Amino acid sequence: EHGKRDPNVITSYAVHRWLGPEASTLVHYELVRGEIYGRLLGTTLKDEGEGSKVGLRVFDAGCGLGPGLMYLEQKEPSWDLVGHTISSEQHRWITEDLPPHRFAARLRSYDEPLADGDGEDKRYHAIYSIEAAIHSPDLRHTLARWSSALEPGGIVVLIDDFLSVGVDRDNDPDVELFAKSWLANSVVTTTELSEWSDGIGLALVNDRDLGSEYQVLKRNYRGRRPEVKVQ
Repeated sequence: EHGKRDPNVITSYAVHRWLGPEASTLVHYELVRGEIYGRLLGTTLKDEGEGSKVGLRVFDAGCGLGPGLMYLEQKEPSWDLVGHTISSEQHRWITEDLPPHRFAARLRSYDEPLADGDGEDKRYHAIYSIEAAIHSPDLRHTLARWSSALEPGGIVVLIDDFLSVGVDRDNDPDVELFAKSWLANSVVTTTELSEWSDGIGLALVNDRDLGSEYQVLKRNYRGRRPEVKVQ
């Protein structure tokens, strides 16, 4: 698997689900940029084709091999980017194999966004997590930590799997199998996210069904529900 990665080709190590007609794994980062532009900068990506020129501080909560950080650094050179991973192999890839970059990647839990090793305690204008928050053992606690690390008016952008309202999380065998195979510790509904937000200084302002909007089943699984197995 490592041999298939090319540090100079972001798509080779951006291991998200394919989105859009071009079946790209980079759409996720454009969705994040779009939310930041619309909610923090009051503009759109079309208006700022060469980058925002605004020095925002942005945190990648669960940065994996660093594709999101690398992509955003290339698109938004004025942003100060930080990411956390708990994988020593992922951290080694970022620090040793990727081309020279300015962003900081730390071998640390994404529940510790403010734990700067150099003693700094800078807050973030935006925190994003792509297919990573679901692995949190306590997503409510994680969201609270992210909220406390935001600048006033800051945002959290989540792209992940969520439970449909009405599905019995505790007694549905498909949910149980998915949770085990995907290491999904926090299989929750967006309704629950909204309820939790009230007590931690957040508010759910946009709830998009990307599965339908970007035809995830069709693009990734040929229109069929994927089979999952637990070894």
